[in-house]
Order: sequence, then C-alpha cells, then structure tokens
Amino acid sequence: MVVHLHNFSPVRYSGYFVPGLRDVVVDWLNWGPHRALVNGFFSGFSRVMREFVLLADEILVPSGCHRENLYRLDPRFRRARVLYNFLPRLSPVREPAERPLFLYLGERSFIKGFPVALAAVVGLWRRGRHFSVGGTFWGGRMSRGEVFNALGRAWGVLFPSFTEESFGYVMVESLARGVVPISSDVCVAREFQGRTSAAGYICRRGDVDCFVEKMESLMAMSRRELVELGFRLSEEIYRLVDPVKTAEHVYRIFGVD
Repeated sequence: MVVHLHNFSPVRYSGYFVPGLRDVVVDWLNWGPHRALVNGFFSGFSRVMREFVLLADEILVPSGCHRENLYRLDPRFRRARVLYNFLPRLSPVREPAERPLFLYLGERSFIKGFPVALAAVVGLWRRGRHFSVGGTFWGGRMSRGEVFNALGRAWGVLFPSFTEESFGYVMVESLARGVVPISSDVCVAREFQGRTSAAGYICRRGDVDCFVEKMESLMAMSRRELVELGFRLSEEIYRLVDPVKTAEHVYRIFGVD
C-alpha cells in the first residue's frame, strides 16, 4: 500500500502548519472560531488516522521540507520518501505587459498570505508607483489556461503564504513559466526558489516592506531583462524538478520496468 501525503491531512487535524502557532490558532485565524473549535474537538481522529497511514508500505511526500515537518509531528515519518510532484512543461517564451503587472494566485485567506499581498499593493501605490494587479487578487477563480496566459504578461507573482506549503505549485509553476515569485520564507521557497536565480526574492513571513521593495526591484528592470531572467529560472527549476525523473521514480515505486 502506498500513501501520498500532499499536505498535513489526515495526520494532523489542521491541513496547515505555521511554525510557532498552535493548530487551533491557525484554524481560528483562517476559518473563524466555529470551525476551529469543531476541528479541535475532532483532533483525536487525526491521531488515529496517523497510525493507519504509518502502516503503509510506502509513504510519499512532495518535498524534503515537508518530510522534515512531518518528522517534527511524529519521528516515524523519517522513512517517508520524497517524490516531487509532476511539473508539466511550461514555455518561458512570453511578453511582459508594458504596464508592470503583479499576480496573486492564491486563496483570499490569512493562511495564504492575502493580507500581506493587499498591504504590499497598497504600500507600493502609496509610493506613487504605477502598476496593475491581477490573478485572484480581486476574487474569483481562474482556469489553468487563464493562469498560463496571465503569467505570460506578469512582471512578478506574489506568494506570501504563512503555512509550510508542501510543494507550492504557484511558486514552482511561476518559475517554470519564467516569472519571478516574491515569496515568504516558507520551506518550499527555500528548497526550490532558494536554489535558483530568484533566491533574492524571498522575504520573511509577513514582512510587507520586503515585498514592496522586491516589487520595486522588478519594476526597475526592463522587459527584456525580465524575459532573460525568466529563461534562466525555467531552466533552473526543471533541473530541480525534472518531469522525466519524477515519472521514473513513480515507475520504480510501483515496480514497473
């Protein structure tokens, strides 16, 4: 039996993990008091589920840092095997918009850092800078095609998450598309973005001033410089998260030659 733990469910009652905050506080900030209390009431169920998960022959996790966080929860997760999520081939060929465009592509929630993104946008506007904001910043949902097209025009992507993301598709796919993510210092940002030419665009969690400064830094670049940097980022992330190697690992795990 093989179990893939994409996040912290069902082995802890909250699917999110913010170092230094108890689960009930995280859920309270993200969902409100009623759901936090209900989740807390059923927290014992997650401990039972953890025992069932640990019976699996193989436990797969999508990043090394996710395994470390699970190990903090229970040392028995030491045996989990890292298998990066499949990263589809995305073209870094794109044409950034003439007016600087920043995207926010997460949920409008505390846990995904929307208050930080909002504060950074307001802070940059107060400095008299002219730019646009898109993605899910104004609400709604986007199809994959819409996200792909938006990334083709973006100058940067805001990734201000507070939770320890297990893989961080927004950040990783932005790099693959050749767009600089401005990220919180969560573990996947260090594991992936921190090993690319965009390593300098990682901020402490909740550091609005840092996000504003990094946005200004991108706005100081020419569109040609953004595209050239994007090609480097795409090449670097595919060296780290190679789709062919991911497929080979899956075949090996399931005994397929």
